[in-house]
Order: sequence, then C-alpha cells, then structure tokens
Amino acid sequence: MTIAETVYLELICSAIWGKKSVKNFSGVLWPEVLTIANKQGTSPLLYDILLKMDDQIGIPADWKYRMQQYCVANMLSQKKWEERLKRCIEGLDGVPAVLLKGFSLAQYYPTPYLRQWGDLDVWVGVDNYHVACANLRKTFPEAIHHDEEWEELKHYCFVFPDEAAIELHRITMGFASERDERYYARLEREGMAQAKPFAIGELQVNVPEDKFNMLFVFMHAWEHFISTGMPMKQLCDMALLAHNVYGAATHDKQVEMEQYLHKHLRQLKLLGVWRTVGYVLVNHLQLPSNEWPLYSDSARIMKYGEWLFERVMREGQGRNHKPIVEREVARKMPILKRKWITLKVRYANAVDMMPYAPRYMAHWMWANVLKGIKRTIKGTQMVPY
Repeated sequence: MTIAETVYLELICSAIWGKKSVKNFSGVLWPEVLTIANKQGTSPLLYDILLKMDDQIGIPADWKYRMQQYCVANMLSQKKWEERLKRCIEGLDGVPAVLLKGFSLAQYYPTPYLRQWGDLDVWVGVDNYHVACANLRKTFPEAIHHDEEWEELKHYCFVFPDEAAIELHRITMGFASERDERYYARLEREGMAQAKPFAIGELQVNVPEDKFNMLFVFMHAWEHFISTGMPMKQLCDMALLAHNVYGAATHDKQVEMEQYLHKHLRQLKLLGVWRTVGYVLVNHLQLPSNEWPLYSDSARIMKYGEWLFERVMREGQGRNHKPIVEREVARKMPILKRKWITLKVRYANAVDMMPYAPRYMAHWMWANVLKGIKRTIKGTQMVPY
C-alpha cells in the first residue's frame, strides 16, 4: 500500500471503532488521502476523525471549513431522510414494511451521520408490492417514478428532485438461477417474518432478523463486487453489523447464527467468499476475529483475502457504472445481437471474478447463459423504464 492508503486505513479504523490514533502523520499528502476517502464512499468518517484530531494534525483553515460544512450537510441530509422515512411508513397505510441496508446500518456507526447516504430501501414483499407502490405514488407526488411495477425488477424506484431515491423492494436479491432464487426467497420470507423492531431517532421501524440480515448485507456487497465494485463503505457496514449483532450475542445465539450461515452460504456456493471477506475485515479493519462467524485465516483464504483487499483499495465504488449497452440503443437491436453482447460481457466478468469464488462464478455464468437462451426463445422484451 502507498503511504496515503496506509494513513487512510489507520484513520478509518480509528473512526469506526472510536479510537484515537497515536501515529505520526507528518509529511502525509492529505489531498491523496481525501481522494481515497471519496472513492471509497467514506468521506464523512474521514472528515469527522480528522476534525477530532486537528490538534495532532494541524488541518489548514480552508480544509477545516470545507470538512465542517460537509459534515453539517450530511447531518441535515440524515434529518431529511428521517422525515421521508416517516412519510413512507405512514404512506404505506398499514402495509408491513422492513427497512433494508444503509439507513438501518448507519445506526451501528458511532454516530449515524458518519455513514455516507445513498438511497432509502424498504421491503414490502411480493404479495403487498402493487398496493404499496400505489400508496407511495400518492404519498410522494413530487417524485419521478416508473409507470408500472415490472415483475422483472427487484424494486420500484421513486426519485426526488434532489436526485435521492426511495427503492420499494418486491424482493431483496435477484438471481440468474431459478433454483437459487427459490431457495433464497424462502430465506427472505422467514427473515422478514421474524423482522425485529428498531429505533431510528424517535421513529420505530422493522429491520430483518439478525441471521438473515448478515447474510443479505454480505450478499448485497458481493453483488456489488462482481458488478460495479465493493467500496470500503460496505466493508465498514459488514464489520459494524457483525460487531453489534454477532459479537454482542450470547454463545447459544452465536452457534445458531454459525449453523444458519454455514448451511445457506454453502448451498449458495459463497462460503469461501464469506471467509475471504471476513479475513479482510479482521486483518485490515481490525474487527476481532471472534466477531466474524466462521472466520478462517487458512493460507488459501489469506491469499484470496489480500487479492480482494487490494482490489477494493484500487477500485472503490467506481469500477463500472455504465450499462452494458445504452438502453435506447439496445432496444433497437435484434434480440440475438443484444444477447451476444451481454454474453461476452458476462463471460469476461466471470473470468475476472473466478479467483475469488470459482464454484459460484462458474454456476453464475452457466445460469446466465440458460436464462439468456430462455428469454431469447420467448422473445422477452426489455423492461421499458
């Protein structure tokens, strides 16, 4: 790692665990450190810890002012999201809802505003999906949204004038394999049926049951890794979730979690990836090893863990945010040509990701091929959103 990357990681660990670093930071090129934080989606964490260590570092006055303004803006953003979440829950008009991902995970940070905001994710399930979409269209007339609730999509998206979004989820994850989709759907139903109450400020919401939530947050991060990249923000999310859920659980509860995760990760061909991510969290983000279920530091896991960490530091959240083909161009293509382009990109991606999860990526590639063949035979149209 470069000096800037080493300093960045030291400060991020200090920020998430509430520890003050005692290292000497003289001679550090701070613009490089700030650039890394931005690429990794962790600017609020870094700015907050730098401001707390001002006497140790000596931040230039203009930088200090900009950091303070950014932190205040992030706090105000959180308040705005709390109001939107309240409107969302009230607007659903009795439809059971479960809060997913970032907004609930932020509550595990030393202060919630230290997590950089993305969008608001709310699960309502398949049975209540259309009713919930209709209710929220009335609740948020100022938002831009799809005209229909397409069954191919995971969620219905409400985009506000400030470009923030609420994603109303029909399901939490999509799969190329129908068998995997059915298997995971059962876990999702069970995890949501056992959703637990959770306080966000003065608002009471539901979040997924702990075992399922750990599985889902990990799988969501992995989905990002094989598509657009997994930033440090998602590693921080997983570390703090594990610390507050598994690390704080009783021994019997920990055993139950381990058995659950081992069974389902193995079935989904992701047990090795889980252990690889755990190695990174323990050895680079200072999560205690006894707070990550099924932790391993075998030679194989260590090798893959270092590969994954190097890639996270290199790419952050910016590997590729562009679609395979621009949507309007793709809609005019013959279906066979469109599928061929998609297949080439999927194959290149599978080869690229193969070292991290060989069984999973081989399975993923084959499932995508079969799915593409079925859709070609049926002449399935693109979802017009």
